[in-house]
Amino acid sequence: MYSLAVSDIINARTIEIVTKALGLEDLRTGRHARRDERGLRVDTLIVEKLWLAEIRPAFMNPACLAFFLTDKQQFAVFAIKEEPAARLFGPIEGDWIRPIARVMQHLDVWSANGGISLDGISYSLFTETRDAQFALCFTTPHVDSLKNLEEILLRLAERVSASDTTNTASSLSERTTRWCA
Repeated sequence: MYSLAVSDIINARTIEIVTKALGLEDLRTGRHARRDERGLRVDTLIVEKLWLAEIRPAFMNPACLAFFLTDKQQFAVFAIKEEPAARLFGPIEGDWIRPIARVMQHLDVWSANGGISLDGISYSLFTETRDAQFALCFTTPHVDSLKNLEEILLRLAERVSASDTTNTASSLSERTTRWCA
């Protein structure tokens, strides 16, 4: 059976930044040994679920919002491709899996309006649980279910930016809002 890899859908530099922020060797579900910047083992954890969304507004650097549910706690990561480091948020409280899961249960990827996006925003979403992997790419959505997914991703980005003391996430959130109006 073919197995999707996060690198099949998300930019390699972005993956590297997110992986480093979490102290993991790779982005996947399962058991991990977390390591510090010297490569020394800090602890172990089990990633039960994860999702990464790469957001690419026209004329801006791509950004990534990622969420990881482990056996111990939840983490969110925000990264901009050209920035040297990601912002790690966690442990975090609240439900970060259910909004994405709920919208994914109702995705309509077959309908199309025949329009072409010249400028706007594009997304790549990768999710993985112990049972399944899923990847989706779309641009400035016109189908209701993709609009709902875009809205959820931006709402979660706003939740991250609300606790971002560096304003990195806030900056992307403000600038992408105009593409999604």
